[in-house]
Amino acid sequence: MRIGIKKIIALLLIPQVLILSYFKNNPRIVEEYYSEFIYQYIFKFYSMLFSGFSIAIGDLLVLLALISSIIYFIFFFRFKINDFINVFAVISITIFLFYSLWGLNYFKTPLLSKLDIGEIKYESLQTTLDRLIDDANEAHLLLGDEDSTLENLEFDKEEIISELKLDNIKKFDKISTTKFAKKSIIPKIFLYQGVSGYINPFTLEAIVVEEIPSIDFSITVLHEQAHQLGYAAEEDANFLAFISSINNQDPLIKYSGYVFGLSYLLNEIQINHNDDLSSFTDKINSGIIEDINSRRKFWQKYSNNIINSLQNILYDFYLKSNNQKAGIASYSRIVNHIINYYENDRSLSNY
Repeated sequence: MRIGIKKIIALLLIPQVLILSYFKNNPRIVEEYYSEFIYQYIFKFYSMLFSGFSIAIGDLLVLLALISSIIYFIFFFRFKINDFINVFAVISITIFLFYSLWGLNYFKTPLLSKLDIGEIKYESLQTTLDRLIDDANEAHLLLGDEDSTLENLEFDKEEIISELKLDNIKKFDKISTTKFAKKSIIPKIFLYQGVSGYINPFTLEAIVVEEIPSIDFSITVLHEQAHQLGYAAEEDANFLAFISSINNQDPLIKYSGYVFGLSYLLNEIQINHNDDLSSFTDKINSGIIEDINSRRKFWQKYSNNIINSLQNILYDFYLKSNNQKAGIASYSRIVNHIINYYENDRSLSNY
């Protein structure tokens, strides 16, 4: 590539920033013309292109990017003008592909923002949590005794990867193309980052770490498939995964969904009303509590305070840069969704 072309590509970063700023301030245009039109054709094409491969092509791209970056900066980067032009040219191309293929979905209006929901009222949180505990206990008892845990039950992750589809929430599915998921081929890299799955924005694959606890597995598959549908906001992907799970006919998947939602509401109580926490946990089947604790112990094995703090700062910046004002906290905004869902008698009529 000639130096002149590299300079042009690098300089294209400037108009890209301006264009993205325009889209960020015009969510209706993004939703109407990109998310509900252009992106549908992109996903259909990429589904045909990559769904047939058993291996996660997105993981191969991650490895290639990591190895190439290390080699370049160690052996070739010499702090010369041309070196910086090379870097900015790659960044420019990456940004263009990221937003063109998937990232523009960040700029459409999230589902939660379309609802007239104010601050969470504690009474609403209490009522919803009580109902969710009853539903979780009922789903749990369909699997065994009060002290049964999901880890001790037969749970076929291979079957879930190949068969589980986010296809029972037609109201939110504007793409008729079959969603697909794959297991990661570099799980350790993601486990030490606290990542259970991700959507690769360059291949549109929903990639899941197979080694994560069974209680998290199906909900992670559905969460990443929600991203495939174009729901980039984390609270929306969490909510769609939740309602898809609890309305699934498979009792294991249904139970996982209830525990997923239950964990977020319990966390909300613990943060803001900790003195009341035991009054709720005492109502929960012991097997559910053990599943929740097992999940926490699993992730503690891969936890490092320094790495976690740095990663949280970077990921929080990434989310806020992509129109998620709450940053990492946007994941927990599923609490608002669940309360709204239960207060409307588990109806989606106001979405």
